[in-house]
Order: sequence, then C-alpha cells, then structure tokens
Amino acid sequence: MSSLSPPPKLRVATYLTPAGSIEVFEALLEYIEYKTNWHTTLLYETRFEGPPTERGDIFSDDSVDLAFMSAYGFLKLTQTPFISYELFPVSAVHSHPTRESNTPAIFVDIIVNRNMKDIEGFRQLRGVRWAYNMRDKLTGCLTLQTLKAMGESASFFANVLKSQSHYESLRMIIQRKAHASAIDANSFQMYLEENPCMKEQLFRIGTWGPLPPYAIVVRKNLSEEMKKTLISIFSEMPDDPMGKVILSSFNILYFDRINRHDVLETVQDLLDSTRTMSFDTVYY
Repeated sequence: MSSLSPPPKLRVATYLTPAGSIEVFEALLEYIEYKTNWHTTLLYETRFEGPPTERGDIFSDDSVDLAFMSAYGFLKLTQTPFISYELFPVSAVHSHPTRESNTPAIFVDIIVNRNMKDIEGFRQLRGVRWAYNMRDKLTGCLTLQTLKAMGESASFFANVLKSQSHYESLRMIIQRKAHASAIDANSFQMYLEENPCMKEQLFRIGTWGPLPPYAIVVRKNLSEEMKKTLISIFSEMPDDPMGKVILSSFNILYFDRINRHDVLETVQDLLDSTRTMSFDTVYY
C-alpha cells in the first residue's frame, strides 16, 4: 500500500466572466497543475463582480482558496466583518494601445458601430442609444462621472439599453440596437480575437482609465508554502515557454506586484462622486 500523501488541492473561483473569457482561467489552472502537480478545480459565477457577501464567507467555509474579482467586488468584500481572506500580492498587466506604463490597471474603451467610426470622441455621442452593462459597477460609474464633468446627466443619451455583460453590449452594437457603449478593454480585445470577422463592425473612438486592476483574493490560512509557490508561478510565467504562450494568448504582458491601495484607490471616490446619479431616467 502506498504511503504517499495525496497532492494538495487548489479551489479557484472567478467572478470575471463573461467580461473575461473563461478560457483564461482554465489555462491558468492547467499551468498551475503543470508546474506543481496540484489538483485544481474552477468555479465561475457570471452574476456577481465578487462573492455575494450576504451568502456567507466563501473563504472561511473552505469552499474557495483563491478568487479572481473586480476591484468593486473586492471593495464590497472589505466592507464585511470577514477576516478569512487577504489580497494576493500580484495582478495581471494587460496590453493596451494607449498604455503608457506597464503596471496593473484596467482600461475602458468607448466602442461604436461602423456607421459612427468617424466620430472623434465621447462628447459627440449626444442622442445615441447607449448600451450599459449593469454588472460592471465601475464602468457605469465612470460613464456617469464623465457626464457629470461635462455638466450632463444620463439624459445626454437618447436612451440607455441595459445589458448583462460587455459581450452582450458589443452584440447590441453590432445588431444596431445600440450605437455605442463603454467596454472593458480586455473584454473588447478578447471578443475581437474570438470573432475576428467583427473587426470591421466595431471601432474604438476613445479610452478611459486607468482604473484599479482586477483583484486576486486568497484564503488567509492557505499554507504559506502554497502562497509563495503561487506568487512564483505567476511572476515567472513570462520566462517559461508554456507560460509565455498562455500570457500572449490572452493579452497579458505579465503579473506584477500590487497592494491593497492599488486595488481600492479611486474606487470609493468614484462611487461617492456619482452616488446621486443613475441611468434610470432614460431606461426604455
């Protein structure tokens, strides 16, 4: 009878789909298994930006060891009494045409259909049908903050059409149900790579950002050895042939160090600055 201990298990959850392709996380887990021989499992949730805290602490009940979520999702987590988690100290640096510094951050692209490709910027979108992804809080707040800085409100648009994801917003633009939308730049890039025939239907006329990066959150009592191993795996991916292929396949340059301030910076200010604003008055 073998006395070998079973390999460690790593249970991962992502709250970044469908904004981010599920294949990203499947590839990362395959890579972790390749490097460690751990047994990994992946849970994905498309309805929330982070763990729905009213349903309990996913880290304390040992159901999740590592979770990917938006900066807003992490902010909501920090506002709970839960103490079973900590911020993982790295996040992805994504490629983007307007990127000036290679630090973890998120950008938002203003996307229009081909009939509006010659528009020079957001200010010229008065009276359009705007697709709004209800499940991306910060992109919505950033849109409202931009309108506020212009002395406008959501009535700037002819109407606002609710969508459930950035991919759905892009499809609404292609189908001419909407003229334009603010789209997570990583979602836009992945959509074009998955649907190359749409490159003549969708056009970027501007970019907002940077916004705080995606957060990776880890169970606090996960073994220190496993935490250190994970940090090394993510940090050293560009130097590994298999890791380099995975990164380039999903427009990731590398993983870089972050801290709590990097993720939460500007999030609360953005929420506070648009607290009295909404899209509701122009929903149809």
